[in-house]
Amino acid sequence: MVKRLKYFLSALTLLLIILAIVFLFHPSAPSPAERLETLSTAPWAPFAYVFIYLLATGLGYPASLLTIVAGPLFGLWKGFIYVLVASNLTAVLCFGIARKLGTGFVDKFMGSSPLRRKLDTLLHERGFEAVFLLRLFPIHFALFNYVSGLSTVTFRDYTLGTILGKAPGMFLYVWFSVTMTSLDWRSAIIAGLALAGFLVLGQKVRARLLV
Repeated sequence: MVKRLKYFLSALTLLLIILAIVFLFHPSAPSPAERLETLSTAPWAPFAYVFIYLLATGLGYPASLLTIVAGPLFGLWKGFIYVLVASNLTAVLCFGIARKLGTGFVDKFMGSSPLRRKLDTLLHERGFEAVFLLRLFPIHFALFNYVSGLSTVTFRDYTLGTILGKAPGMFLYVWFSVTMTSLDWRSAIIAGLALAGFLVLGQKVRARLLV
């Protein structure tokens, strides 16, 4: 049952992404840029973005691509807010599902791995600090959400650590994507260097935490 649900949601996510691509690049469109502008100003666009983000990342697909898309689609500040809302909503929902349905569900949905066991130990020992650091310097998004729900970390520490930890990295991703699509090369270089430095630092921090 769990696997069937996962396959169904994966197919639905893929279908929504294909429909979005067809909408942007269909031959009848004046240009992808004009279609993108039309899409970004539609009143339902933020809700559609949050829904697709929730589905895709909740199923374990990488969050970085959808985070980068928010910049060109909505602009710097709106894009940052929408992706922050989508990310934190997904994180809280997955946490609640894992806490409610337990280990059996997560075993079938995400499987078992050495990383999962390390995350469980780290969350048990360091609580809020572990959540904050592994949100600031992200690891597998969906896996961390579900493992957190099975751990002893409190909902308050998890939510606060997620909100505070996710914000800096998401801002850098959205800022970089906005500068790239606006062809502001000076700002793009600055944003790119900041993002690269952030990712390198994150790799070192994760390596120390998950020894």
